[in-house]
Amino acid sequence: MNRRGIKGRWATLRYTSPNLKKFYGSLPNRQHDPPAAEPNQVWVADMTDLTVASIYRYLAVVMDRCSRRIMGWAFGRQKNVVLTLRALNPAVGNRRPPPRLIFHTDRGIEYYAPAFCERLKQ
Repeated sequence: MNRRGIKGRWATLRYTSPNLKKFYGSLPNRQHDPPAAEPNQVWVADMTDLTVASIYRYLAVVMDRCSRRIMGWAFGRQKNVVLTLRALNPAVGNRRPPPRLIFHTDRGIEYYAPAFCERLKQ
C-alpha cells in the first residue's frame, strides 16, 4: 500500500440518537478466546466498505477462526442483509457446520436482521 500511496482510514461510531445507543447497548458483546482448536467450531464475519473513485462498494466475509480460511464472501452495492446472506450461504453449503457452531460478528444491524438470524438457526 505504501508503494502505491494508498492510506487506510477508519470511522468512529457516533451515536446520533438515544435510540441507537440503547439498541447497541442491548446487544451482547462476547469475546471467544482462545481461538478454536478445530475447524467449524467458531466462524467470524465482518463487512467493510471499499471506496474506488468516490463510489462505495461493500465486502462481506465469513472466515473459519481455526484455519483462518475465507469460506464465503460477497461484494455488492448495498450494505444489507442480502449481502451478508450471500457471504454466509456458500460457507454453510461447503462446510456443513455442526449445530453447536459459534458465529461471531460485530454488532452490525445486518447481522441482527430476522432473515439472517433465521438462516443461522437452520
